[in-house]
Formats: sequence, C-alpha cells, structure tokens
Amino acid sequence: MSSTGDFGLKWTEVLRCEVDSAGFLESRRALRDMVERTPQARRIEAATGMMKPYASDSINMAALDFFASDLFQEDQIRRILFDHRRSSKQRVLLRSYYASCRREYRTSLSSGRRCLALVDLLAERIEALAGRTANYGEQRLLTHLSASMLNCFGGLAERPVAADRLIRSLADYAKLAALDDTFAAASRGWLKLLANPVRNLSSSIVAGDAMGHWDALVRIEASAYLARMMARRPDVVDQVMQMLDDPRDEVRAAAAMSFAVCPVPPSREVITALVSMVVTGRGVVPQSAAAVALSADNEAGPETVELLLGAFKRSKGQPRPGRKRTSSVLSALAGLADQAEPDQRTEMLSVAMAKLSASPSGSLMLLKELGRDASDATDKVVAYRRTADRFERHYIDRHVLPAIRLGRAGQAR
Repeated sequence: MSSTGDFGLKWTEVLRCEVDSAGFLESRRALRDMVERTPQARRIEAATGMMKPYASDSINMAALDFFASDLFQEDQIRRILFDHRRSSKQRVLLRSYYASCRREYRTSLSSGRRCLALVDLLAERIEALAGRTANYGEQRLLTHLSASMLNCFGGLAERPVAADRLIRSLADYAKLAALDDTFAAASRGWLKLLANPVRNLSSSIVAGDAMGHWDALVRIEASAYLARMMARRPDVVDQVMQMLDDPRDEVRAAAAMSFAVCPVPPSREVITALVSMVVTGRGVVPQSAAAVALSADNEAGPETVELLLGAFKRSKGQPRPGRKRTSSVLSALAGLADQAEPDQRTEMLSVAMAKLSASPSGSLMLLKELGRDASDATDKVVAYRRTADRFERHYIDRHVLPAIRLGRAGQAR
C-alpha cells in the first residue's frame, strides 16, 4: 500500500511532465492506480499528501480530481475542521475542497448534497468558536471557507436551511469577537451585504461596502469603480486610504488594487502605505495586491525601490521575510526594475539569485525584468529549471531566458 508521501511525490511528477507527453500519461495513470488501490478510509490522507501549500487553488483542486466524487466522509472533514493543530496541508485540503463548491469552480468533486453537508459542518465549527479567541490562521481559514459557502448559496433567492444556519453562526461569532478579528470583521460586512445586496455601484459608499464582498468579481468591480472616482474626487482617495488599514485582508487588497488602476499616480503617502503593506503588513492577499499597485508607480521609482530593498536589510535578530512575502517584494521590484538606479539593479539581481529556490515566482519575474543585467544568473536559472514544474519551465523558456539573452533555451531541456 502506498504511503501518503508517495502520493505527493507522484503528483509532483505529474506536474513536472509536459501535458500529453508519454511521461505525463504514464505518471497520471500510475497515480490513478495508486488511488484505486487505496481503501476509502485512507483516501483523505492520500489527498492531503498531494496538497501544495504554495500552489493555487486550481492546482490543488486538480489533485482532488483524481479521487471519486464526494470522496470524504463527514466525520473525516469534521476531525480536520475541529483540529486546531491541523497541518498546513490539511488546511489547504479544507480550503480546496470547500472552494470546489464555488459557482465559478463547481466541479464533479462536490454534489449539491455534499455542499449542504460542508456548509452545515462549517456552521457547527463557527458555533463552537463563538466567544473564544481564534488565532489569525484560524480566522483566515474560516474566512476562506465561509466565503466559498456564501458564494455557493448567498446569491440565491431561496437559501437552504443549512445556509441560514451559517448566517446565524456568523452573526453570533461577530457579536462576541474582538474588533481586530479579521473573520468577525468579514462576517459583519457579509451580513450587511446579505441584508442590502449590491445591485449596482451607484456611489462610493455602496462601492466601499462591496469591497468586502464574498465574491472576488464584485470586489474587483468595486475596486475599479473607486479607482475611477479617485481621479476626480479627493475625498474618495481618503476613503480608499482608510481601507488600507481595514482588519479584513480582502478589503485591504481591493483598496490596493484601486490605487493600481487609478488614472492618477499615487501620492507619496499612498506609496509609503503600500510599501508598508508589502514589507511588514499582515496577510499574503493584501501583500500581493500592494505589490501590483507599487509596480504601477511611475513617479517615485528609485525611492520606492530603496524602501522595498530595505525588507532584506533588517538588523541582526529581526526576522527575515518569509517566502510568500519575499515573492511579493520581488514582484513589486520587478515592476520597478526599469526605473531603478544601476546600483539598485545590481542589488536586485543579488537578492533574486539568493531567493530563487525559496521564492521562485518573484525571483524569476525580477530576473526577467532585469534583462541583460541578469546574465550572471543564467546558470542558476538553468539549474533551477531541472527541478521546476511545467508551468515554471514554460515561463523560464519563453520569458526569463530570452530576456537575459541566453538564446539557448532548447538546449536546457
């Protein structure tokens, strides 16, 4: 019988192979055979072993597609959902499985019956936490799971009873939670939107409420609406600036994106706030959005670059940025590479090379933007390519290596 680790290794092998190649077809067939030989009671462990904490939801949901529809029993999900010591892979499993119920992601993984069971389990978990202090990681997980369930049921005129139980549990949790509890803040925003659904963006107040919507598409619409208004109304700039301090990660991210697409360049005050979000702020989602916004800055390039590089110059004893934060900083630097001073570009190259293995997405993006100045990184990029998955290999071959003028991408295979 295959171990949990074997499933993870085989799934990594599938991701590394080129689609429809002999290796891909063989690896996929072998993985399906492994799943079929695994007893139903152990399949949740096998699926957990295939989860990748730093991958997108679509990659992790693709892993779950190797298993039969409605593969998990309710008691299996409950055990993980109620275990505050769950592993990062178990957390990703929950997030991916619940995300499969979202209308934009709906797959064969989750039938209507299974979605009803999942929302009922989530409501039970939230009820158990009401009045207790959940840590930030738990708050974020509950936010993701609840947003998926509201996306599944919240837009329907007649919600099932299980969805009503979820809404009651959100209200009870929000009543008893601390003001800086990000899940409670998200719940308050959702309850307001459920009572007064956004039918059209008619004012900055309505758009401001929509910035906390459970549906990412609505948040994008609201963000773009406020960006247009900021171009002609200073008071809206102040409104969006205040959102950069909102306890909700999604609202801070949406506010940052408003500055990214605003026709008017951001002020120094805005730039400083965005840099702070990337370098020291809480939450990967707002960090990434702030990085995009900084990439659009064309007014204070060298100064912004220096502030971002400061993330890697902390004094002894202070923590270094983790791999996700590092990727956000590097992607922001990539957007500003053409505005950086020569000595800054040299420093950017040094950081990108040092962080390539730990934070490949940001490092590769920055190396691409450095172009010929990154020629010293060629051997390191080619060496990293040997262990990269097919998505990274395509990016390296089509963008990174040509940008740094290697001209021998075909030989790197």
